[in-house]
Amino acid sequence: MSAALESTAPPAPQARRRAGPEAPTQTLAGVGPKLAERLARLGIETRFARTLAILLRAGVPVVEAFDIVTAATGNDVYRRRLAPARDQLLAGDGITEPLAASGLFSPLLIQLVKVGEETGTLDRYLEQASDFMDSDLDYRTKQMVTIIEPMLIVGVAAMVGFVALSVVLPMYGILQSIR
Repeated sequence: MSAALESTAPPAPQARRRAGPEAPTQTLAGVGPKLAERLARLGIETRFARTLAILLRAGVPVVEAFDIVTAATGNDVYRRRLAPARDQLLAGDGITEPLAASGLFSPLLIQLVKVGEETGTLDRYLEQASDFMDSDLDYRTKQMVTIIEPMLIVGVAAMVGFVALSVVLPMYGILQSIR
């Protein structure tokens, strides 16, 4: 999965627009990997935010919690790109700027971390962010299943039709040769 996340920089603002007359058309083959990458990134962000919130609420120091959460992402790209963020944390830069500089996290999470850091309730805002991202992940997963399900039905129907024809046509040919 980490190979799919090598290009984890957020998409350019132009790429976020809906398809219109000026937007290039996308093929179905190109949408699948991109959707899978978005789902994987959203899952990692959710796990990152929820784990960090739990650790901070439990009283674990921020730098130690950050190390644990970075390891808990389960992704080498995230580990590598968050290493400088740890150094910035140790230098006293706070957590918002290093996370934003990594380019791995959504603007929503960065903004909620910033507000939580400024108000001293980082754990609460991280929990809210993880709840929102978790519901978004559920919605997107259901949406993907809704898209894939009809294609699977058509594929299975085609295979059943092929098997049925491969059984019926030889029998029909034998009956024709008998007459």
